[in-house]
Amino acid sequence: MSTRTDFVVRTLVWLGALAWWLYLRLPKGASLRDVRPGLPGVVGALLTIGGAAVYVWAARRLAGVAATPETLLSSGPYRYVRNPLYLAAAAVFAGASTMYAPWRARDVPAVTIIAVLAHLFVVRHEEPATRRRLGAAYDDYCARVPRWIPRISA
Repeated sequence: MSTRTDFVVRTLVWLGALAWWLYLRLPKGASLRDVRPGLPGVVGALLTIGGAAVYVWAARRLAGVAATPETLLSSGPYRYVRNPLYLAAAAVFAGASTMYAPWRARDVPAVTIIAVLAHLFVVRHEEPATRRRLGAAYDDYCARVPRWIPRISA
């Protein structure tokens, strides 16, 4: 599967998962227009908008190297963190969730399971495949750029 097709499929999966998550999070009888008032609604909206912006930024950088998969992507958001698409999607999920309903204790296990599965997918599938494709350049990149927690300086 090409990088571009892979990206489109992943984006559709994320959007489908977000729609399902919001369906589960919306209070009974509420619509997407029923954003929580006050600070939770504002914080949720900021997280959602910020996450969407980073997702588009990272996706545009990724699409720019789609034709040459042997090129290491280390510019744009990829100079701060190795997995900006996952982090951006997580910000969108957290923001949208916060906009519509208070977090409940039962949300924590679901979020934890999703985070662990994403981490395992990255560590066991994506990183080894990228390491095979890019070799020492990727090892050097991994030594400089953190996997999940963005570094502040480029």
